[in-house]
Amino acid sequence: MCSYVNWLQKGENILLKSIRLALKYRDLLEPAIAMITVVQNSVSDGVLTKNEKSAIMSQMWVIIKKVQKLKAA
Repeated sequence: MCSYVNWLQKGENILLKSIRLALKYRDLLEPAIAMITVVQNSVSDGVLTKNEKSAIMSQMWVIIKKVQKLKAA
C-alpha cells in the first residue's frame, strides 16, 4: 500500500510541475505553434530554401526574445 501512495504522490508532483511550467511559459505557446507550422510547411518537400530558413529563424527569434523577457522578470 505504501508503494502505491508513493507512486501516486510522484504522479501528483509531476503533474503540478507540468502545470507550473505550462503557466510560466504560456506566452510561448502561440509563437511555438507558429514556428512548428512554418517548419512543417518548409520541410514538406524535403528541401529548405533560403526564404524558408529565414522564416524559421525569424520564428525562433520571436521565441528567444520571449524567453529572455521571462528570464528577466
